[in-house]
Amino acid sequence: AAVDSEKKQEVAIKKIGNAFDNRVDAKRTLREIKLLCHMAHEN
Repeated sequence: AAVDSEKKQEVAIKKIGNAFDNRVDAKRTLREIKLLCHMAHEN
């Protein structure tokens, strides 16, 4: 976990290796990022 310096909230970090090496993985990663931006969860 880490702390968002602007909001002073704890955040999770997910490391994705080779996320943009090919088109399928890039699309999947981008889709996940877009979904997570719209979610508000206490964990």
